[in-house]
Amino acid sequence: MNSLFTHFAHDRGPSEARRAVAVADAREWPRLWKSDPRLAPLLGDAEAESLVRSEPGRLRYFAATDPAHPNVPLVRANADIRQSCDAFAPRLPPGTTIRDKFWQRLVVEAAGCVPQPGFAAVNGSRIEACHAPWSVRVEALDVRPVRAELFDAAVPGAVVVVEAADIGFTATASENGVLLTTRSPYVAACRNGPEGRPLSYAEWGRLVDALCAAPLPLGAEKVVFNPSAELGDALSIAPGSYILKPRFGSNGVAVVRIRNCADGAVIVESDCPDTARYLEEFPRDARLCGRDLIVAATQRGRFIDRALAGIPEQALARSVLEEEIVADRVDGSVFEPRIVVQRVRAGSGESFATLGALCKRIDTAVAASVARDFREEPLDVSLHRFLSGRVPAGELTRRVEQTRDEILAVGDRLRAVVVPLIEARGRVHQFGIDCRLCWNTSTGRVEFPFLEFQLGIGRIDVPLAGYKTRGELLRLFGPEIG
Repeated sequence: MNSLFTHFAHDRGPSEARRAVAVADAREWPRLWKSDPRLAPLLGDAEAESLVRSEPGRLRYFAATDPAHPNVPLVRANADIRQSCDAFAPRLPPGTTIRDKFWQRLVVEAAGCVPQPGFAAVNGSRIEACHAPWSVRVEALDVRPVRAELFDAAVPGAVVVVEAADIGFTATASENGVLLTTRSPYVAACRNGPEGRPLSYAEWGRLVDALCAAPLPLGAEKVVFNPSAELGDALSIAPGSYILKPRFGSNGVAVVRIRNCADGAVIVESDCPDTARYLEEFPRDARLCGRDLIVAATQRGRFIDRALAGIPEQALARSVLEEEIVADRVDGSVFEPRIVVQRVRAGSGESFATLGALCKRIDTAVAASVARDFREEPLDVSLHRFLSGRVPAGELTRRVEQTRDEILAVGDRLRAVVVPLIEARGRVHQFGIDCRLCWNTSTGRVEFPFLEFQLGIGRIDVPLAGYKTRGELLRLFGPEIG
């Protein structure tokens, strides 16, 4: 997985809300986690906290991990960790609506029937992890997995922390040695020197060896921590191309592509006219190499047409960051199938039926969730265009039919998963399942990774048997909710 989405992941967590671990492995936190300003107050040492707040890059932080979820950071519990959460997606609060694109991606991930790009939640200009809440009682910490890192961490200027000063230690390194602060009797016994005197670097090495000789007693309650970082900083660890889109609403408004180049330059571009105009006129600072445009793109309140965007005012700053899906163009077009699912009468009741599929043909440069500047055509026509020249002419008809059937079959499986969840959270009468045609050269097959659910389809340009407009559906089935 892309390292960006590993750092800011969304682990569903264990089935139990509270766990117990006899001995946990120590792990060093990556730079982006340590840059979160919420970490410094947890170190338990006012001097270390002050140093880290002013210069976060000085911190080397080592802490226990849940063996079953080693990539999820844990911190000391300093509050009641009992949290209500959605039973299906425990990473989100109850009442999360079906129009939440992050929720949609969690649903598709759980269904497991169609691939999708890596994704993460963004709030304002900060990317956030979104792990489910759980707690872990850790009795002891095995320091051996990080012995080499600990030994090398103590260089002049560094602040080295294992857990916190009360159950582990903080250590500030300088030219005079390593000043250790601890309230742990076990660590104090391993100190090899009087309290208050800096350890020599040789003594520091002996301290590390002593701590590796046996597990460090902790007896601590730890809870999941969802780190966050400035999006520009986070993108620097994983150069590539990403799509940043509003988490709610949009209609193509304020969707941008962020290309983070290996040389550190950042390019932010959009097919949305209002967004593109704002970015073009933004007084950028050349020293920031385009990173200020990332922040500008999240300031939607300054440039969007609220009537068109359909974004709730309180959610303007919420976004989803996605790894851009490869655009395998034909004659300049990107092809995005849309499976149309609609509420229908079923005897004396109601059900949802798949009406079929059409395909959006998009010619714009970014081609990311556009609401305009696209054409629609029958799915078979688009598949014929897409596969021509990629498969032998004699197999073209069969491959078009095969791919169409595969797309519709995935739509049926997603419909079976999504409809009960939609009905439990509100009431909508129609939705589209959007994906993108991609060509896998190694397998010689079409892939169609998931893009998003479109709740309510304002227009279709291709005749589709049984399709009804929103007005017709409202008259048949009453108002929509959620």
